[in-house]
Amino acid sequence: MMLDSLIADMNLLNWIWVGSFCLVLMGCQSKYHPTESVQNPTEAVHDSAGEPQSVVEPQATEGVDEIPCVFNPDLYTLTTKWAQDLGISVLYWDEEEGYVVSNLQLDTLRLKQGGCNHFVYYAEIRYYDSQVPLEGNTDFWVQKGIELASIVSFLEYEASLGAGKYTILREGPRFLSIFPEVADDTGMVYVGLEVSHQQDYTRLSLSQYFN
Repeated sequence: MMLDSLIADMNLLNWIWVGSFCLVLMGCQSKYHPTESVQNPTEAVHDSAGEPQSVVEPQATEGVDEIPCVFNPDLYTLTTKWAQDLGISVLYWDEEEGYVVSNLQLDTLRLKQGGCNHFVYYAEIRYYDSQVPLEGNTDFWVQKGIELASIVSFLEYEASLGAGKYTILREGPRFLSIFPEVADDTGMVYVGLEVSHQQDYTRLSLSQYFN
């Protein structure tokens, strides 16, 4: 009987030791999970749909000098002053495209002046009810260009177009491009008269700039 009791006590001690070891092991595993990994922030991540999305690291800009502007990029100040000097009433400022917008009877006039590396003078009329085709009607659109040049004091355009000194670069059903023959030694670059059919209007523009 004493031998049986001793064996029973030893078995009980073994079970207690094994149970304690298991508890300790489980506690260690709750603090350390070798199967989990910390994602590198420069690696690709995935959205809720599982699609990979690249993570772009911010680039260091310290010590990189910005290239200064040659001209004045303050389009709003320059253009609104230009409109006032021309006696044009400003309807609103188109911040997205950088234009001063003004009513011109049933149409709209848009102006832009200024720039960083190119100092631009740009004028545009949007005709919302014009039915005049571009092709075969060069004289009509040249006259409209002369009228716009007069409104914004583009004297060289007004003189060259009025004297018929220009070259038709392109003429089609949706686009008309006319280049003026201007004798100018100021360094001004003349882009030309351009007319194009858009979805809701016909756009006529004159532009020039300094490099």
